[in-house]
Amino acid sequence: MALYYESETILRSRFNSGGLKSTIFAGNYTRTSPAQVYALITETIKWSPILKEVVENAGLLSEERKLSPQIALLLVHDHLLSKKGIAAPTRHPLRLSIEKHKSRLHSELVKSRIRRKCPDLKSLEKSLVIRSGPGSFTGRGPGLANESQIYPHPRWIRINTLRTSLSDQLKTTFHQYNQVSQLEDLRSETDSSTIFIDPHVQGLIAVHSSVDLTKSPAYLEGSLIFQEKASCFPALLLNPSNTDKVFLDACAAPGNKTTQIAALCESVLEPGFKILACERDAKRAETLRKMLAVAHADPMVEVYAAQDFLKTRLAEPPWQEVQAIILDPSCSGTGIIGREDSLDIALPARPSRSSSTSHGQKRKRGSVTVRNTSQTPQVVEQEPDSDIPQVTAERLAGLSGFQLKLLLHAFNFPNARKIVYSTCSTCAEENEIVVCRAITSPVASERGWRLLRREEQVEQLKKWERRGLIASCVETISDEVLAQEVARACIRCEKGGKGGTIGFFVAGFVRDLGHPLKDGASESEWEGFESDLQ
Repeated sequence: MALYYESETILRSRFNSGGLKSTIFAGNYTRTSPAQVYALITETIKWSPILKEVVENAGLLSEERKLSPQIALLLVHDHLLSKKGIAAPTRHPLRLSIEKHKSRLHSELVKSRIRRKCPDLKSLEKSLVIRSGPGSFTGRGPGLANESQIYPHPRWIRINTLRTSLSDQLKTTFHQYNQVSQLEDLRSETDSSTIFIDPHVQGLIAVHSSVDLTKSPAYLEGSLIFQEKASCFPALLLNPSNTDKVFLDACAAPGNKTTQIAALCESVLEPGFKILACERDAKRAETLRKMLAVAHADPMVEVYAAQDFLKTRLAEPPWQEVQAIILDPSCSGTGIIGREDSLDIALPARPSRSSSTSHGQKRKRGSVTVRNTSQTPQVVEQEPDSDIPQVTAERLAGLSGFQLKLLLHAFNFPNARKIVYSTCSTCAEENEIVVCRAITSPVASERGWRLLRREEQVEQLKKWERRGLIASCVETISDEVLAQEVARACIRCEKGGKGGTIGFFVAGFVRDLGHPLKDGASESEWEGFESDLQ
């Protein structure tokens, strides 16, 4: 039963130390596989609107008062929807507490399906993916574009060219899929066997969000990598060339960008290039190593586990050799669609003792709690929000100062001539304002760093229309002409818009290696802007 107890603990925690995935895989599970915990929780969250109805209408929590709403959902999910049922011994008290109500639970599930006019469970599952409301796990959250409130966020998949090719995958894994020419066609399809080939990132495809390929041979062997479209832009903007020999992914785990850099380098560079991957957290570094091995990128990547990027000794190898850097630091994550620390999980309400329902007592028809309607109030039991990280002005200021410090450290790498900075944040404080402060810093001036202008970017990204926020640049830089130039050089991706992207920000920097350094210029001379030190 450790699977259910550990999953309940995570649901109660509201993922206050990060997203669901990082919370689970960074945890210490001695009796349960993290993958099992993750699968159970994500599936339970997806089905929670139905499971909430079933649990409430069956009166389960009225009669089984030792069950919490969280563990009730987890157990009922496996009892009703898992092929193997509840993963516990036959006579275990928790299993018995569910199975003695199996007739009512199954009956309520059938009623929920009929109410939604779904002929079977597969249709019911699709109705959850398509119709679930804002804030659901399927990809809708506050402030998203209207399209995402109608159609689900696509599932983006990068074809790992270190293992396979797009043409091979179209002939094998996706041979029964119908290709559509517009992303909107895929997102509006109720038939999940459709595929869209992205025009911006080579080898990137999208499938319907209901498609699960986690058990496919191609995914298990590392040929398919689940990676958001916007997350592919940093490596694309870095644009490896034959003059680049040593690359650095400064904040590497879990490894999506690292493996993408490896694939790009392998396709365009002569043998002999090297990729360094820094990861400050030792546990996340192990995740990175595993991903590199599965993706077949480990021969070309050197992992530096428990290595703080800020503590790299720039005058010593291998850091002094680095020529190109990807810097994707910790951020607020406000651009992530379906971010798990704000999931709208539908928990069944725990009834008061006076409203308990006995076996022989009839329940009124239509006693289902309908969410988000004016006729019936929403009843969702929630844990206290005090531990959930809030995107406050103070927190943004702290993140922005830290991100700037990392970027300025990258500017000091002696042989670096390319840097790509990115975040999965929608906040200007972490994006345009960091870029403006960095490019107008003494370090940038002394070392010859400037922004990679739009007209210098790779063709696919040069055509990308969504650019930086001019107003935020103007507020930070007094020179309005320079501010507009900075904004045009920055790339933004809309959260949940027609392009099917998460909220994301990317900016590239290039350096004139012939730029003379001032005598005695060093990293220690620059200690950041005054506001970042307070």
